[in-house]
Amino acid sequence: MKIYYFNEATRAHAGEGRADPDPLDRGRYLIPGNATDIEPPIVPTGMTAVFGTDAWLLVPYESVPNI
Repeated sequence: MKIYYFNEATRAHAGEGRADPDPLDRGRYLIPGNATDIEPPIVPTGMTAVFGTDAWLLVPYESVPNI
């Protein structure tokens, strides 16, 4: 299963990877901290995707510190 990482401090999109299958629960996957299985949106120029509580938000790039 594809997962999407976000920065712990800024929650800005930080890449993607694959979740490992759960060896104790067939058909489920292990999603690490600071990751989600929710695909981020297409990001227009000058914006960045930031993960909120349960969805990606588009915010101006300059408003996210340290990215």
